Amino acid sequence: MESYRVLTTSFWKIVRDESKTISALDSIVDERRKARDAEEYEAYIKNFNSLNTLKDITVFEDRYKNKDPDRLIEKIAPRKREFLLAIYREKFTVARSSDDLKRFIEEYQSDDPDGLTPRAKERLESVLRAEAVEQDLRNRELLEARKRKEINDIEMRIVGCNRQIASAYATIDREREIARVSGYENKMILRQAGEFIVECRAAIKRDYDLYKKSGGGKRLDDLK
Repeated sequence: MESYRVLTTSFWKIVRDESKTISALDSIVDERRKARDAEEYEAYIKNFNSLNTLKDITVFEDRYKNKDPDRLIEKIAPRKREFLLAIYREKFTVARSSDDLKRFIEEYQSDDPDGLTPRAKERLESVLRAEAVEQDLRNRELLEARKRKEINDIEMRIVGCNRQIASAYATIDREREIARVSGYENKMILRQAGEFIVECRAAIKRDYDLYKKSGGGKRLDDLK
């Protein structure tokens, strides 16, 4: 019986000791959780107090949308509207190209606090007219550049053919001079040079007709 009482006493002492240990561990965990919560709350307040840009506000909203104990997201809503309004007005002010104006109209036509989209549409019409005139001018300049290049290319072809004709005549004269000395005239060389001259003259005639139609102003005698 005495042994039973000793065993029972020891058992309950172990139980009490384990309970104290568990309680101590729970207390430590609880303290750590409170410390962590305090740190998170301190960071939450610090982040709120450092909101200086729309990006800061957007990041804050995303971070604390599910955990906002002081409902600070509601408090920053007016400041966010001010930032958005400033951006909206700035976009209208700097919108000068048709692409910028189209984006502004598309973005704000259903949420237009200052009623700027009608003015943006008027500006867009004016810009489109100006851009059309500018594009027409660029097209004309491009056309003129192509025309000048075409005329220059034809001039170069005619000049090249005239020089080749002169070279062919020089070949004929040289062959005849050789024939006078040797008594033998190479008809093949003369034939080839003659064919080259005839072909070049025909090419020059075609090119010069095209040259005049393209607006070329030089005389044929000047293209040598």
